[in-house]
Amino acid sequence: MSCSLHDVMRLEELGVPTALLVSDAFRRSVAEQAPLLGLGAYEPVWVQHPIAGLRRPAVQGRADDVVAEVARLLLGVSAAPALPPAGEPSAGLALLPTAADAVPSDDGPPAGPDCSDAACAIDLSELGR
Repeated sequence: MSCSLHDVMRLEELGVPTALLVSDAFRRSVAEQAPLLGLGAYEPVWVQHPIAGLRRPAVQGRADDVVAEVARLLLGVSAAPALPPAGEPSAGLALLPTAADAVPSDDGPPAGPDCSDAACAIDLSELGR
């Protein structure tokens, strides 16, 4: 959790709006760690726990539940974006491929994004586009 809060702090210092999505099981951790990092009473976007182990449609449903708040934080949009019918991907949030979605190759492990079970790296140079 503290790494995510550090990322928020650093990105905000760079002028990059952030929306940290956190499972609601970590409320106490955020409440204890955010002030120590100078983030005061920081409120992330809370997502219903659990997330790990859910299948893609359930995770997409959780994303649909918070897309309006994420849009507000990142884009300053106050109105909720229109959501697609249930079961269809949201136009607001897209799920990144995971190891479970990767296709094994004959040469080794599945090919997929540069992610681990804990995090997915982003290239900050891409944010300026």
